[in-house]
Amino acid sequence: MDRSFRVAEAGRWRLSGTVVPVAGAAVADLLAPLGGQAWVTADRVRSGDPAVAGLFAFDGRDDTAWLGERGRREATLVWRWQGRARTIDRIRIVAADQPSVRPATAVIRSGGEQRRVRLDGLGTFEPLRVDGRIRIDFEAPEGAGEFRDLPLGIAEVVLDGAEDLRHAPDRDARVGAACGLGPEVVIDGRVRRTSVTGQLADLLRGSTLRWEVCGGPVGLAEGSHRVQVAPTLQFAPDTLAFDGRADSVRGTGRDFDVLSWDDSERTVRVGPGEAAVLRIAENTNPGWRAEIDGKELRQVTLDGWQQGYVVPAGDGGRSP
Repeated sequence: MDRSFRVAEAGRWRLSGTVVPVAGAAVADLLAPLGGQAWVTADRVRSGDPAVAGLFAFDGRDDTAWLGERGRREATLVWRWQGRARTIDRIRIVAADQPSVRPATAVIRSGGEQRRVRLDGLGTFEPLRVDGRIRIDFEAPEGAGEFRDLPLGIAEVVLDGAEDLRHAPDRDARVGAACGLGPEVVIDGRVRRTSVTGQLADLLRGSTLRWEVCGGPVGLAEGSHRVQVAPTLQFAPDTLAFDGRADSVRGTGRDFDVLSWDDSERTVRVGPGEAAVLRIAENTNPGWRAEIDGKELRQVTLDGWQQGYVVPAGDGGRSP
């Protein structure tokens, strides 16, 4: 993102915007457990979508699923955890509700040993001692060529002996990037650090999260400026906003009524109150002038592009 803009008067501005999650492993890492549960990762995830990441094959829910890459007959899930070792002697899977191919075979590997298990039976095997890491390679059934455009898919992997290691992410949990780890913002050649905040549900839906510059408002001199916002491995910039002059108009809003509105002239009645900004949701245009009871109002640019006029404190009146 690279934008140039102009401000009518020097001031301090709150710089923020929105980002969208970047599909891939870096975003999926934000779903990792913070406690002693297992962190499950996949070598292949459909379109890198975190909503179908490997951990959803081991979250205790049949309405979520891990989906591999389309058309690939093999895929791998890896479990990692800290804590005591486990003895595992059975594996079962629940098929995903989404269009996908149910694996037919699992090859379980840990500590230099492996077990090959068919998934259409009881799923039992010679006990395997697992100390913090287990890898399972899943294979599609033979003759699944008619499903070559579908991914392997699993709603739930059940490992007897490791049930308490399941991790179901809290979709209401706060997530994002700490100050300095958000998108890099460069204003007139000077780098500004940013943070990102949102909910885990935003990541899973691919919705926007909010970013803002660290350290409070940014000072800008009168005149032209350039701002650039660079993506990270986790987030790509979506919108950019300069949210009014931070050192100017403050306080509560003021009532107003639109009396007339056309392409060349608009009239509003502004109620009494503290100093405020009358915002016009249109591109700033130096050709427009505003006045209240015959006194011209100072023009400002809002959010980097919108027309605004500073209404002084007082009894209000008619504008223009």
